[in-house]
Amino acid sequence: YALTLSLTGQGDFIPEEVAVAPKAEPICNFRRRADGVCVEKLEQAETRLTAVMIENSADAWPLSGLSAASIVYEAPVEAGITRFLAIFGSDEADDFNIGPVRSARPYLVDWAEEFGTVLAHVGGSEAALEQLKQSKIFNLDEFKYGGKYFIRTKNRFAPHNTFTSLE
Repeated sequence: YALTLSLTGQGDFIPEEVAVAPKAEPICNFRRRADGVCVEKLEQAETRLTAVMIENSADAWPLSGLSAASIVYEAPVEAGITRFLAIFGSDEADDFNIGPVRSARPYLVDWAEEFGTVLAHVGGSEAALEQLKQSKIFNLDEFKYGGKYFIRTKNRFAPHNTFTSLE
């Protein structure tokens, strides 16, 4: 219900109760696991999520692909530098435009594991790499898979030059 006021001829306001129809919500049969966004097909809702470790330092800027992620965590890693864990729900980012990809840390692995993601990274701390050996998530490390899933660009200097894609 909504309350409206109507003006009488004498300048007085008289409250009136008016019924307002509830706003119709669109029907949503399927929602993506990562962010709850409504999708048309079950296959889109059940798409395996991909998490990518993305560096956030001045040397790594500009970052690429971060805005296409469904969920983004930011956490400190060392020396005042933070890292993003970007979780993608489907093929929102094309080509090799996600990065620069950097190393894993245990707490970021924990967050990726909560979503059962594929985790793309370039190496990691000793603790994170040990944790990944025990984890059930698919560990997509650039040091193991190299050029198949990652590229190193020539227009940036290492270690800020590794990029990947959801493909």
